[in-house]
Amino acid sequence: MASIILPVALLMLSFFVKMSIEREVDLPKALQSFIELPTDIMFLSSSLVIAYILSNSQDVDHGLIWFIGCVVLSIFVVILWRKAEIQLSRKSWHALWISIVSYIIAIPTLVVSISVNIPVVTS
Repeated sequence: MASIILPVALLMLSFFVKMSIEREVDLPKALQSFIELPTDIMFLSSSLVIAYILSNSQDVDHGLIWFIGCVVLSIFVVILWRKAEIQLSRKSWHALWISIVSYIIAIPTLVVSISVNIPVVTS
């Protein structure tokens, strides 16, 4: 259970720290942080895959494939983040849809990167 709670807690901590320290919280800044969050999710996912690689020396090839996949998906999410920011500055609803696509990519990637780190319990 800690393998799920700790990464999610880290993301929430990152989000709230960005929102509150030396920054006045208002709707535009909150939306900007919401749009940026999938990028943080992707980098957390990449970190978890690196942890998997380092802890499973017998399965490095599998881990490297996951890592390359995370990097490629991270590039897409960063591009979407930038596009969403542009749309947000134009006050366009397209920012919402672009962000949803980012979350659709980022959340399953995080779930998979957490699941590969959960040890398999054998009876």
